[in-house]
This record gives sequence, structure tokens and C-alpha cells, in this order.
Amino acid sequence: PLVIADVHPGCGCTVAETPTEPIAPGKEGTIKGAFDSNGRVGTQHKSIFVSANTKGTQHHDMVFTVEVNKKG
Repeated sequence: PLVIADVHPGCGCTVAETPTEPIAPGKEGTIKGAFDSNGRVGTQHKSIFVSANTKGTQHHDMVFTVEVNKKG
């Protein structure tokens, strides 16, 4: 099974939760994350760093992009 040992955000405006259960082969899991867009407008690029028991490399970068619109 896939064991996610650690999940941490790349900045203080992003939070992420480390899954507590191993993920069986062929199954899916979820890493929950949230981004605080307060005070930010426009395109935002954020990262969540994941450490897992994967072959090759155990460190992975999950990157997401969001477009924050100004409240009108």
C-alpha cells in the first residue's frame, strides 16, 4: 500500500492534511488542502510537498494554480 508519511504546504497561506490510512493498490486516496486567498488577487501558484513510500523518489511536489478575482 501507499503510505503518505508527510504533507506540508509551501507557504503560510496554504494548509494540507496528511492522510491517516494507507492507500491499497488500485484504490484512490485524498489529500485535503485549502488556500487562504485573503489579500491576494490574480493568478496564484501554490505547492504542497508530499513524502511517501514510493519507488525512485519519496518526495513529490503537487502544484496548483488558482485565479483569485477581486470582490465586486
